[in-house]
Amino acid sequence: QLPSKKLNRFVGVVGFILGGWLLISGLNHMSVIGTASAEGAVVNVPVAEHNTTDAGGIIWLHSLAEAQKQARASGKPIFIDFYASWCANCLAFAEETVNDDALNKTHQQEKLSTFYSMPESIVSMLLH
Repeated sequence: QLPSKKLNRFVGVVGFILGGWLLISGLNHMSVIGTASAEGAVVNVPVAEHNTTDAGGIIWLHSLAEAQKQARASGKPIFIDFYASWCANCLAFAEETVNDDALNKTHQQEKLSTFYSMPESIVSMLLH
């Protein structure tokens, strides 16, 4: 005999919740999350006036309020960069954005979006 739809739904919901809980609790115990490091170049670009950084011809804003203001004025989305000095993917992305001439030229010409670089302290707080 087949189980009822209510029982199937109940088992599915419980399984989904249990799976999510196991995933989240498992990630908290992985030492890789808190201790990731990467070898490679770190791009340190001096911060200019008005709290911006020019990296590879892309102007990165360090003020969310300013990024929101520019995005509203242009009608374009905000590209948010979640960066941390210990994050291997962050370092690779920083290197790629500076060295990819085609990407940078496209962003300069088309003004595809406003770029906001989230402070590392906030990224670390979100991930820990």
